[in-house]
Amino acid sequence: MSRKSNLFALLICLVFAFVCLVSCAEVTLSPEVAAKQQAETDAQEVLGKIVWDSEDREAITSNLSFPSENLNYPGVHIEWQTTEEDVIGTDGKVTLLYDNDPRAYKLKPEDTSDDTYVIAVTVTATVYADYSWEDETGVHTEKTEPISKQFEFTVFAMPEDTDQGTIKEVKDRAWNFFYVENSAPKTLTTYQAKYYSVFVSGIVVGKLEGDTKGFFLYDGTDTIYVYGSNSSYQIGSKVQVFGQVYIYYGNLQIGSKVSASFTTGFDVALPEYENITPTEWESQTKGLSDDVIGRFGGRALEVEGILEAGTSAAKDEYKIVDPATGTVCWIYYKSYNKTTNGNAALEAHLGKYVKLTGISYARDSRAVANQLLWTGGIEEAEAPVVDDETKVNVALSQITLKDSYTEDFDLSAAGAWEVVSGTGIVVENGVAKVTRGDADQTVVLKVTVTSGEYSASKEFTVTVKAVVKETPKHAGTKEDPYTVSDAVLAAGALEADVLSEQVYAVGTIVSIKEVSASYGNATFNISDGKQEIIVYRAKYLNNEKFTSEDQIKVGDNVLICGQLVNYKGNTLEFNSGCYIESFVEELPQEGDGSKENPFTVEQVIAEASKLEVGATTEVEYYTIGTIVSIKEVSASYGNAT
Repeated sequence: MSRKSNLFALLICLVFAFVCLVSCAEVTLSPEVAAKQQAETDAQEVLGKIVWDSEDREAITSNLSFPSENLNYPGVHIEWQTTEEDVIGTDGKVTLLYDNDPRAYKLKPEDTSDDTYVIAVTVTATVYADYSWEDETGVHTEKTEPISKQFEFTVFAMPEDTDQGTIKEVKDRAWNFFYVENSAPKTLTTYQAKYYSVFVSGIVVGKLEGDTKGFFLYDGTDTIYVYGSNSSYQIGSKVQVFGQVYIYYGNLQIGSKVSASFTTGFDVALPEYENITPTEWESQTKGLSDDVIGRFGGRALEVEGILEAGTSAAKDEYKIVDPATGTVCWIYYKSYNKTTNGNAALEAHLGKYVKLTGISYARDSRAVANQLLWTGGIEEAEAPVVDDETKVNVALSQITLKDSYTEDFDLSAAGAWEVVSGTGIVVENGVAKVTRGDADQTVVLKVTVTSGEYSASKEFTVTVKAVVKETPKHAGTKEDPYTVSDAVLAAGALEADVLSEQVYAVGTIVSIKEVSASYGNATFNISDGKQEIIVYRAKYLNNEKFTSEDQIKVGDNVLICGQLVNYKGNTLEFNSGCYIESFVEELPQEGDGSKENPFTVEQVIAEASKLEVGATTEVEYYTIGTIVSIKEVSASYGNAT
């Protein structure tokens, strides 16, 4: 290689080395560029943190949070714009309009069961950041280029007939709608044949424990119960509610299509509690006048009396009792909504005279007494002086017995018990021991209560129900023949070798012992899939003789006519002289109550009729039938009658 070539190669190496050194060296940005890049990064991160899930943007009713800054990113600004500022303001406030607004449309037009209308609103979040730097000429400040993100919201549009106003105003108009315009029955039942849409605001003054219960809303004029999730709200929370009003046990409540959200813009103090005894409260409501029905709930009350435990017909676990009269108000505070601390607070005052605060809830038609939704306030107070006669009479008024019994039952420890007349019950250590027989037994029990030197008694007439014997489900006639199980039951009830009257039974031949052409009869077993019975020396159709062995076979369905017998007390059969009335294409279908083989309606009635009043079966059954009438379909409770 020439000397010139060597020099050229050396030059190339030096250039390459210089380039490598420059590229590997740290590049120092100017103060302006560095500040701008950091500001742009911060703005991008703030914009990225502004999110709403799609389900949180559909049919909304509550105000949105539109922050102007993120405290973790000083100098970054957020600005908001909306396409429908009268629906969603630039401050995030949501205003519900009516579904007759020209912008409203059906949210799910393909779903005929959903009549929700909404208004679409596009929300734009715009973010930019201030940044500054210093150089030899001084301090400089600039803004980054704004960056934006859009969100599509739909805002719930209320039905155009939605009533807005104070709670008292809408309750008065709802009352008129139900009881005057639509002639709703003035009784203590639910009524959901009609609904009345309302939109109200107020503060929470009482709530049930549990996520799926509800709360009372108060606005200074009146109170209304809102059924639905209350986990977000506490007493004192300011809430706005849209929903449909219906009647629940004499109380107007918002309980269908409920949509609740926090709100602001008003100042209402919690109501003052009205001191009252159960007797005074009862005297105001027991008449069930037109002015009372529909307005049982919502009163802030401080009820005083003796706190007792007990189970009413409505299964409330606590009650307040007026010691002077025995009048009861039940505390709507049950096992499915009680809290450990709340329950302990009540338990600690059992048997004491207390003042307990709450909101009147309803008048339960099963307990026939007022109910109070406890709000947590309870304190012991001085009980009024009650004489011995009053104590005894009150105690007697609270002792009750059922009309009939089938098993042992506890007797009230408030008095001494004795049997006045009748058999079937013996009193032992505060327990009525029951002995059932073949027939109902009438027993008169007497309880005597003593306080000081005063005693009084009360008698109860009760029935000890007879042992229920199982009977055939069918009549045993040609039109309604016995099943084989029926025939077994009827034959088993006979005295040994005593013949029954002529009956019919249907079954399937499952085995053939003999077909005798010479004697003209056959002996075989029939079954209904559950039981078998012998058909002994039966004749053929029309009570004629068998002429060949192939006239019957296993699997034939037959209708047998003849007399049943409990042969020698140990063999159940159709007696000789019976005959095949006809061959049957298919046996009547009877279920066993399983999902695969459900009961018929007739079977359900037969099974239910065996139960004592108020009793239920030990297992669940399935049944099949045709709906012939509908009493009620409750969207709020999710059930139907």
